[in-house]
Amino acid sequence: MRRDGRQADRVVVEDVLAGQSGDGPGLDRSQVAMVGTLATSGCRIQVALAPAGAGKTAALRVLARIWEESGGTVLGLAPTAVAAEELGRATGIHADTLANHLHQKGAAGASPGTGTTSDLGGAVGPGTLVLIDEAGMAGTGDLAAVVQHVVDAGGSVRLVGDDQQLAAVAAGGISRDLAEQGHAHGTTATLTELHRFTAPAEGIATLAVRDGDPAGLDHYLDHGRVHAGDTGDVVEAAYAAWSADQEAGLSSLLLAATRDTMRELNQRARTDRLDTAGQPPGREVALADGTRASAGDTIITRRNDRALRAGDGSWVKNGDRWHVLAVHPAGSIIVERHRDGRRSRPANFTLPAGYVAEHVQLGYASTIHGAQGATVDTTHTVLTGTESRQALYVALSRGRATNHLYLDTPSASLDGVGPEGQGTVLDPRQVLIDILSRDGRGLSATTVERGDAARMLRQAVLAYQDALPVLAQQHLGPERMADLDAALEQRVPSITGAPAYPHLRGQLALRWVDGTSPLRVVEQATWYRGTQTLTEADDPAAALAWRIAGATAPSHRDAPLPWLPDIPDVLRQGAETSDYLDRLTRRIDDLKQRLADEASQAGAFDRTPWRRTLPPDVDDQLISDLAAWRAAHEIPDTEPSPAGPPIKEPQAARHQSRLIRRLTVPSPVSSASTVDAAPDRLRAGQRQAERHRLHDGATRQPSGPSR
Repeated sequence: MRRDGRQADRVVVEDVLAGQSGDGPGLDRSQVAMVGTLATSGCRIQVALAPAGAGKTAALRVLARIWEESGGTVLGLAPTAVAAEELGRATGIHADTLANHLHQKGAAGASPGTGTTSDLGGAVGPGTLVLIDEAGMAGTGDLAAVVQHVVDAGGSVRLVGDDQQLAAVAAGGISRDLAEQGHAHGTTATLTELHRFTAPAEGIATLAVRDGDPAGLDHYLDHGRVHAGDTGDVVEAAYAAWSADQEAGLSSLLLAATRDTMRELNQRARTDRLDTAGQPPGREVALADGTRASAGDTIITRRNDRALRAGDGSWVKNGDRWHVLAVHPAGSIIVERHRDGRRSRPANFTLPAGYVAEHVQLGYASTIHGAQGATVDTTHTVLTGTESRQALYVALSRGRATNHLYLDTPSASLDGVGPEGQGTVLDPRQVLIDILSRDGRGLSATTVERGDAARMLRQAVLAYQDALPVLAQQHLGPERMADLDAALEQRVPSITGAPAYPHLRGQLALRWVDGTSPLRVVEQATWYRGTQTLTEADDPAAALAWRIAGATAPSHRDAPLPWLPDIPDVLRQGAETSDYLDRLTRRIDDLKQRLADEASQAGAFDRTPWRRTLPPDVDDQLISDLAAWRAAHEIPDTEPSPAGPPIKEPQAARHQSRLIRRLTVPSPVSSASTVDAAPDRLRAGQRQAERHRLHDGATRQPSGPSR
């Protein structure tokens, strides 16, 4: 990580930040820390993460002032024209889109290092700080090109955004990778205090949703913010609530997860407007989304066009909202801008007919993606239940006061009761938990590779578990396996026809090649209850296999993972099996080490729910062991318990219990900070231990006597 970039004058930094405590609300501690590190780190490339409502713009405004008062220049870039306009307006710096900057750079034909002039109002050089807002929404190609250009010219870049919000289709997760690298080096700055929300509980809930923590959903469920029903019901309910907020003078967003629902909401709003007016709509014009508009409608433009400029010099941007004043016979329309949901003069001008037909839609409702970056009083969002966590987070973090969800669930009405009073109770919380489990962030090749490590470890473990019983049976040969079948059938009639018999057969074969008589194994597993209860089971083979696993454990001393069976010597030394099993074992070892390295690099900055439950002094080995355990058992990141839900297989359950005990036992402490952290460790482990206690009591089998 290069740190040879320009640094702001520390005296200027201290003076400007000290002045923030005077007029106005000032900056909070995390904003001050972020501004300080971004101004003085000397990093050529640095990432700043800002959850929704954390005061990102205020911090950037102060950062720009510090940099300029230190003799440097500040340029602003953003993925969209609307975001660039907001960045420039809020910070007072020149700002434009990434795409236009690249276009201007290419048109200028400048070579790296000489400084390139664009319409941003300055040259990129050693004294330049380029702020790229909403960096997570930028396409990987554009972002990489701009960063490379700035660094080659001697400047510095600050990538600002939220890696937990929605990304553009072209975004490949590069900003997320840079943030993680910065965490490893201690350079990524993060805002931690929220300012947007009227009630603190609203902000706290958004942070939980952002992290994928299901506990955050309770705020919305407990306060009546979640509504469920058929498509028509939830669309109507969302529109009615949004309309009521508008009538009450509140700024409000009407959001949809799909374009079809957005179009339906837009049409519903226009119909209501016309009905309220009580008169014909007058001259209409067909829009790009198949709807129609007339004087009095709200529309949105969907393409940047710098040639279309108003009297105040502003131009038409993708995402701008307008109020229609008149429709010309040829299809052009006269419009005026909306600002914060309200009409604003004097930026009135004519949109040409061709532009209207191809790039204009009704603008009462928006997609969730289109609302990213907006701040209003209230939101009303219609969901299908198939969205990602990032979409849910954006929808729930736009409104200062309240944020409502309307779940399109055909099996239930808005009161949660099934059709025709059948009493089928909908579980909106489970629908939302399912949404939380879907990580829709753009992934770079590096991140995909990391995710592959967990997936590949799971596959390697399954291959190992499948291979040992199969190879054991091959080693024993068909005659001895037939003898085993006959002996078991005599002890437990019909067991060889049970669905789980192939699994039972393999487990007995594995113990047999390791030197233990399979019939002795069965005897030990059935001495307490006998075989009579097995014949009464739905699957006697499954019941017996479970008893065997609980009563007689194979060796684990040299297994690649502690809960897996060891490779019997005859298979480890076999001419036809040793190479394959050796490669498989090394594969598990390598993947386990990759996961350990990734967990160590992420460190305390890993914000997945299970990592957040760990105390700050937890040792790296335990984290690595938990990461391997979770990957092998395909436990999702959204599962907050470090060791996951209870496992039924006895050997794995024993190892899971050991992991939980390690969470409850503090490591040796040498400072007050680690002493203070010990109770957190105890509470984390005790919570999971309580969760497992009933399960353990229900599944524990007494071991057989020593004979």
